[in-house]
Formats: sequence, C-alpha cells, structure tokens
Amino acid sequence: MQQEAHAMVERQVSHLVRLVDDLLEVSRITTGRIHLQEELIDLRVVVRGAIETTRSEAGQKGHTVAESLPAQPVWIIGDARRGRL
Repeated sequence: MQQEAHAMVERQVSHLVRLVDDLLEVSRITTGRIHLQEELIDLRVVVRGAIETTRSEAGQKGHTVAESLPAQPVWIIGDARRGRL
C-alpha cells in the first residue's frame, strides 16, 4: 500500500513539474525572451512522436495505443525543435 501511494505521488509530482515547465515556457514566449521558429509541420509526425513517447508507459499499465491518421499530410505552423505547435 505504501509503495502504491509513493508511486502515485511520484507520478503527480512529475505531472506538476511538466505543467510548471510548460507555463514558464509560455511566459518566456509571450514576454519575448524566446522566439519560436515557425515552419510548416505535418501534424501526423507530431502525433506519431507523441504516441511513441507514451506507448511504453501505456503498455506497462495494460493499455493499448492505436493510431488512425489520414493518408495525406495535415499541415500546421509550429516550432518542431521546441515541440510547441
């Protein structure tokens, strides 16, 4: 029971750290301290990357991740290096 609680706290702290990091980055972008390098990006590539990032963890929890993406590119404008779209 204590191990489960500890694992849950670790997951929640990890989520909070990512949230704070994202908020700080948005602040830096909106105040002009960071400039995005906008370019055309195929959204399918971004989605596949996100799926690959989460597939292992999802599998460990007994979840299956499936994708159903269009055959044609879905173009968006974003900053591929920063992962911000």
